[in-house]
Amino acid sequence: MAYKRTFSARKRRAPQRDEPQSEEPALQPPKKAAAATQTSEPDVAGQPGIPGVPPFSGEHEDQCFPQASPTSGQSGNPGPSPTLAVIDAQVNSLFNKAFAPATHNAYNQGITSYELFCSGHGISPMWPASEESVARFVAKLSLEGRAHSTVRTYLSGISSKLKRNSWPDTTTTFIINKLLVGLAKEGKHPDSRFPITATRLAKILSVLPIICSNSFEALLFRAAFSLSFFGLFRVSEIVGQAKSLPGGRPPLQSNQVVLGQNEIKVTLLASKSDQSAIGHSVFISAQAGTTVCPVAALRAYCQQRPSNQGHMFSHFDGSPLSYYQFQAVLKKAVAQLGWQTKGFSSHSFRIGRTTDCFMAKMPISTIMKLGRWKSGAVHKYNRPQLA
Repeated sequence: MAYKRTFSARKRRAPQRDEPQSEEPALQPPKKAAAATQTSEPDVAGQPGIPGVPPFSGEHEDQCFPQASPTSGQSGNPGPSPTLAVIDAQVNSLFNKAFAPATHNAYNQGITSYELFCSGHGISPMWPASEESVARFVAKLSLEGRAHSTVRTYLSGISSKLKRNSWPDTTTTFIINKLLVGLAKEGKHPDSRFPITATRLAKILSVLPIICSNSFEALLFRAAFSLSFFGLFRVSEIVGQAKSLPGGRPPLQSNQVVLGQNEIKVTLLASKSDQSAIGHSVFISAQAGTTVCPVAALRAYCQQRPSNQGHMFSHFDGSPLSYYQFQAVLKKAVAQLGWQTKGFSSHSFRIGRTTDCFMAKMPISTIMKLGRWKSGAVHKYNRPQLA
């Protein structure tokens, strides 16, 4: 649905008939600058002044800078002005870019599920969503056995659509919040994924030569699994996101990885916690005297890798390692060890490394920095009872 919102210019209130007029003097235009070779004086903040422009004093904030003319900042022939249709399309584009592709996809699933619920039960009007229809939707998801986290994600999708259309957000009312609390207390579907700790990682790596088709594939998955564990990476940060997600994150590239003697530096261009693509560097140290050293694993893989360009993790023919292959080989290794395959996933590496950090009494601030967390969600990854 196109993003539409009406913007109205703020108008100054005209003074009343008996109201005294402001005697504020009109702002004088700035004097012309002296010769180009004249050195500007620093302003009160210690920054160099701009010739011809008085320093900012904090008074008359709405008049500090001269108004720009319609053609200011343009050079040459700017061409025709874009149409409103083009401008509206750009509004939608900028708005959608604010969300991660996976989040955008999850929100759309929530909106679609709600619309199917309304149409199937004759609820009209469908939009804007009323508190009653949202409450019924939550109850319906609960009866279907949906997890608390799934219901919250679906409601976030509905909330996003309500807000972008300037409708009241009925997903955050007292009633809806209490329904979510009740759903959480039911605890039907707790996250029971097992952590892959350092001990379990060593066992998984030991069976790779048995289950992989050749020695190069064993080196490939040994390096990918080790890096995922010690870097607390999400699998999408290693192998990219699914092709079904429009604008999905590409796989990790070789020029984003620097392999040193005792350290690996990985530069993430963007991530789930960095939607503005500011970038973040992850440093992974060698684990001397162990069988799970990420530096040794990556070096062994790179020595056999046919090319130093392109995707960091790729097969011998150059095709990139996919999410499906990452998950399939992990499940195969778990089955080879006789473990329950249902309890392990690609996210188990991140869960396991976090659990190890908690068990080692590492400060919570350090753990959050290592895993690039910005909230208390880090505590959900501490699962010593499943280690």
